[in-house]
Amino acid sequence: KYANSLKLRMAMRLSYIDEQTAKAKAAEAIADGVITENADNAKLQPELNRTALLWNSWQDHAIGADILCYMNGYKDPRRAKMFTQ
Repeated sequence: KYANSLKLRMAMRLSYIDEQTAKAKAAEAIADGVITENADNAKLQPELNRTALLWNSWQDHAIGADILCYMNGYKDPRRAKMFTQ
């Protein structure tokens, strides 16, 4: 439905240039199904957000050795604020 809705939007823009092609593409998009209600909207499901999964669900998420070495080497004062012991 999302792709067909985009196809319909492009057809509406195309109507300024080539009305016949725009009508054909719009009819195709509508026939294949477009977004008609909020439940059809394309959205990121919070439970599928991988960053949220890492930080909120996994208790063993650890800092990488590379960034730790760089921050220690440059005596970066942000290390204590960005990462826990």
